[in-house]
Amino acid sequence: MSDHSRTEALIVGAGPVGLFAALRLAQRDVDIEVIDAQWRTTTRSYALALHPHSLELLDRAGLAEILIERGHRIDTVAFYDPSERRAELDVGDVGGRYPFVLVLPQQVLEEELERTLRGLGVKICWCHRLRDLEILGDRVLAQVECSRESSDCQAWTPGGSTEGLAAEVEARWVIGADGIKSTVRRSLDIGLDTLGAPSLFGIFEITADFTPNHEMRVMLAGGTTNVLWPLADDRFRWSFELDADPELLLARSKSRRQGEGNGEGYAFLDHDVLHSLTAERAPWFRATIGEIPWSTVVRFDRRLAQRFGQGPVWLAGDAAHLTGPIGVHSMNLGLSEAEFLSETVAGRLASAVPQETLDRFDTRQRELWRDLLGFGEPPRLGRHVDPWVRHHAPRILRAVPATGEERARLAGQLGLAA
Repeated sequence: MSDHSRTEALIVGAGPVGLFAALRLAQRDVDIEVIDAQWRTTTRSYALALHPHSLELLDRAGLAEILIERGHRIDTVAFYDPSERRAELDVGDVGGRYPFVLVLPQQVLEEELERTLRGLGVKICWCHRLRDLEILGDRVLAQVECSRESSDCQAWTPGGSTEGLAAEVEARWVIGADGIKSTVRRSLDIGLDTLGAPSLFGIFEITADFTPNHEMRVMLAGGTTNVLWPLADDRFRWSFELDADPELLLARSKSRRQGEGNGEGYAFLDHDVLHSLTAERAPWFRATIGEIPWSTVVRFDRRLAQRFGQGPVWLAGDAAHLTGPIGVHSMNLGLSEAEFLSETVAGRLASAVPQETLDRFDTRQRELWRDLLGFGEPPRLGRHVDPWVRHHAPRILRAVPATGEERARLAGQLGLAA
């Protein structure tokens, strides 16, 4: 990155949402720069599934088929209490070209996005952190510096001697997809509203001799919501909502290193703990558990940005909203936000889209997220809804791996109006 550069759009954050926004802008012939404070894409993450609508978005970018080849299909979502199966959803009911959920590690999605961007001649400026930005009328002046907080960035940065070197990027538009500690959001002085208590999850990736390989299982046990995802072959991921022990309230982070997991300090999430949790919440899970290659504890807050942006600077993904991992909503809605913003930015650059379009986006997304977080209108119940479904309706809706019309169609199978 030069000491001073000009671009039509600056994308801050090279996670899945930022990379997708960059790709769609590049495919619309918009000149872009992409920066990220880390040295590479993630290797471990909590987001692992693509909704049907996300697959359609990725199809527009030319990526759906290759991702499907590398992923694992989910056709059914089943709901359990500790004793028995209570309800199920047929994901195929959503219709469309991709009537299923695709289990796909976030790092695979990021790898394919970055590979496609390279093919378009777009370089990711890794180890470059946004320090500040200022809106100057119809442009934005961003202060960027080389970040070498870890030995990885030091080794990656050419010459190894540019730490702290500042550069200016002058951009017509900025998309902030820089996660929960978003510098873009803070630069705009946008606060986060807390909508509900935080939740703590223990996450295990395991091998096991368990049969239902195309079904996501959601367990509602006491006040907790838990999920079993099949990954592929004999691999699975368990996510258990834990009691909020203050000693375990750990900051949410994503590893950028291979081989981390229990070595991060979560060795207590071992076979004994896993057997105890499954015996209590999923006694039907009688599989023989093999290895636990990775486990972690993570806190998920439920927060929503007070606005999604202003003028030429807008937020997408975790920079604007945070929620739990069960329905994988934050990343998937982030992809939709990236698609909308890339289309709108391209339209604004061509003077073909009014600014009011972004104002409506702000209002629409905040309403949508308030609903997903349980602060919208209560779900409407049909006359013949199963009593167990009726009792757990809000939690069931928050666990459905879909949004918008797809979520409404799936919820309708249980007599719920989302």
